[in-house]
Amino acid sequence: MRLGSLLRSAAGVALAASAAIGCGPPESTYFPTSGSTAVSVPTDTARDAYFGVELLNATGDDTVVLDSAEFVGGLGQLEAIVSSLGSSKTWIGAGTAPDIESSGVRLADYQPLAGFTFRRSESPVALAIRVSGQGDVAGFEKVRLTFRVNGGAAQHETFDVRGLRCVAATIDAAADACHKALNLPSP
Repeated sequence: MRLGSLLRSAAGVALAASAAIGCGPPESTYFPTSGSTAVSVPTDTARDAYFGVELLNATGDDTVVLDSAEFVGGLGQLEAIVSSLGSSKTWIGAGTAPDIESSGVRLADYQPLAGFTFRRSESPVALAIRVSGQGDVAGFEKVRLTFRVNGGAAQHETFDVRGLRCVAATIDAAADACHKALNLPSP
């Protein structure tokens, strides 16, 4: 066996072994991130809350396909949604549907993430999470995005954004519950 074949075989065995023990390829850095943040939406009724995670931009002539989003530390019903913003729209910060709509964001412009395809001309694309369902505290600690560029292999990128919706009898009590859940001093 030639040295090149031996090296390729060894590399294949190492790759298979790393996949088998859960060590996949390194985290992607295709999308620059805004860093770590934590936001909360206190409310006195169990209504949907929305959290902006990141603005995604395709580079060069790339075509990006968003495949899925996983939620680290997820509580409640969570759905990743996206919207191509172009240059004329604002995007979701954090709030309930009435809060978001009154800020000029049209929630109707957002769609489920799976299969969403975009190029630089449709950038930026706003990645947001809808948190719904019952429960006093619902949300997520991080979002792990799976995507492909130009039909290539799946890539993964994790956004360190924590979003919590807290429900209590009053807004003040809900805000206190959010502060406790985020390990912050009460207001």
